Amino acid sequence: MTFVVTENCIKCKYTDCVEVCPVDCFYEGPNF
Repeated sequence: MTFVVTENCIKCKYTDCVEVCPVDCFYEGPNF
């Protein structure tokens, strides 16, 4: 399954955006 990273995912490392962006699939970087 492909996900598109949008502004909803930027600077988000909390579970409130998991529905929009499965943050567990991303590594922590400068924008997280």
